[in-house]
Amino acid sequence: MNDSLVYSLNGLYGQSVLVDGLVIFGSEILPFVLMSVVLLWTFVPKERKKRIPQFVMVLFAALVAVAVADYLKFWFDAPRPFVSREGIIGLVENDPYGSFPSAHMTFFTALAAAMFRRDMTISGALFAGAVIIGFSRIAAGMH
Repeated sequence: MNDSLVYSLNGLYGQSVLVDGLVIFGSEILPFVLMSVVLLWTFVPKERKKRIPQFVMVLFAALVAVAVADYLKFWFDAPRPFVSREGIIGLVENDPYGSFPSAHMTFFTALAAAMFRRDMTISGALFAGAVIIGFSRIAAGMH
């Protein structure tokens, strides 16, 4: 199933400039957009004093999750699909190893979960963004 998903999504490359742009946006730009939304939420003038400590806790939780994911990468030998599978094109620059677990998905899923009790709207946007980032990175040949 993993291979069929990777080949199906990566096979969309070159079919449309729009699809290529969406894949690159989802895998490279959307993470910055989502972090900008979280920072804007944090530094709203009226709520800043309350939200800065919340942001620190949320960010800490996400960074711990990424640290665990990076530790797990040490135990899983998972080269990126553009290295390990013939016919997969890597659309963005990245190191050839460390495909699993995805630090991007880990970070944004943990961030969304930690934000859930603080702001369900932002949390929902982060969860949706994490899914889009995940599929975009698969389509880009990274996972």
